[in-house]
Amino acid sequence: MKKFIDLGLPSRTLWAEQNEEGYFFPDKATKKFGKNMPTGRNFNELIDKCKWTWDDTEHGYTVEGKNGNRIFLPAMGLANRNKKIFNLFNIGFFWTKGFSYLHFSKDFKCLVGSGWDIMASVRLIKKQTLWQRITKG
Repeated sequence: MKKFIDLGLPSRTLWAEQNEEGYFFPDKATKKFGKNMPTGRNFNELIDKCKWTWDDTEHGYTVEGKNGNRIFLPAMGLANRNKKIFNLFNIGFFWTKGFSYLHFSKDFKCLVGSGWDIMASVRLIKKQTLWQRITKG
């Protein structure tokens, strides 16, 4: 069962602890994961409300919420139609539901418009349930 992490975000969005395995085209990712795909707004909230720390050894960002919980976003590069991987360990690409993507490196992080001809990583989200909010204390 997939584990989701509460980063204490105002939207109460929980982020999957790990990426989905593989690289995906945006239409296939949206079709496969649907409502659990993050939107641009979800990634912007992650950028604006969390502390991002680059890890040169692990090649990616540790993203820490104000509650101290963390997820790790690896710089897995991107793949082309032939499934050749580019920029592994240097840049990260994560699809949104709206066919834009989070693009990051050690030096920047931003949302970028669509790139239909590339395959990128997917990190799922889900909303915190009422029961989770009540039992959290």
